[in-house]
Amino acid sequence: GDGGGGGSGGGSGGETKANVDEDELIRNYEHLTTTSSKEPLLLPPRIYFHAFGGKMEMVKQLDALCCGNRATRTTVESATTTTLFYGFAPCVNFRSPKTADLIRSIGIDRLVLESDREDHREVMGDLYANVDFVAEALGVEKEIVLETTYANAARLYGF
Repeated sequence: GDGGGGGSGGGSGGETKANVDEDELIRNYEHLTTTSSKEPLLLPPRIYFHAFGGKMEMVKQLDALCCGNRATRTTVESATTTTLFYGFAPCVNFRSPKTADLIRSIGIDRLVLESDREDHREVMGDLYANVDFVAEALGVEKEIVLETTYANAARLYGF
């Protein structure tokens, strides 16, 4: 993608975090969906795409591959259903005109707030900018964004 990075699946207890490169996942999509293997696809229960810079088509492919969307999946079955979460960092993604459309397409129930700042003094400003951007893109109150993304983070990280 253009600025998108890999992600990590959150976990608690004995679960481990898995780094997943979105480009690699998509590169292997064709092979996975056309294979005659009956081996289950082993994925973590949750995957997070940090500073997501992909296109809506990539989101659809990831959903089909990871989330049990049987309409577009062919012979590969997932051993478990994976929940995908997406984050958009103001310093990375907000320059792109497609970000608001992606946020609307993905929906608030799979968004988490992030900043991607190395300087800890800039993090809170980015989080507030993220709330403003998401609220405007979705046409909802900022409180809805805060409450929902907090609940999403709790689901992502298992707390």
